[in-house]
Amino acid sequence: MTYALFLALLLAILASAFGLRHFWMGRRLVTSLLSGRFDQSALGKQFSIWFAERPSRENQRAMFVRFTIGIGCPSGPIAERLMHCTMEAWRGQDVRFGALLAQEIDKVVVYDPPRNDAQVEQQRLAREALVKLKDMLRALD
Repeated sequence: MTYALFLALLLAILASAFGLRHFWMGRRLVTSLLSGRFDQSALGKQFSIWFAERPSRENQRAMFVRFTIGIGCPSGPIAERLMHCTMEAWRGQDVRFGALLAQEIDKVVVYDPPRNDAQVEQQRLAREALVKLKDMLRALD
C-alpha cells in the first residue's frame, strides 16, 4: 500500500515538474518574441538567424509589438500572432512578413460605433494612421 502511494506521489511530482518546465519554456518563448532577444535554445537560435538575415524583419517585429502593446493587447496573443506570421513567412510561398503583420493589425483593431461627430473624426484619423503603419510594415518587405 505504501509502495503504491509512494509511486503515485513520485509520478505526480514528475508530471508537475514536466508541466512547469513546459509552461516556463512557453513563457520564455513569448518573452523572446516580444523583446527580440532570443536565447541559445535550438528554436531561439533559429529565430535569431531568421531575424538577422534581414534586419527589416526585426524592425517590423518591433513596430508590430510596440503598436499592439501600446493599444493594450495582452502579451500572449501578441506573441501567438507574431509566431503565426513568422511560421507563415518561413514556409515561403511568396508570403511577406510585413504583409502578414499588417493583416494581423486589421484583426486586432476594432472600433466602437461612433456616438458623435468628434468620434467619427477620431476614427477617421486613426484609420489613416493605421493605413500608414501597415504601409510601413509592407514597405520593409
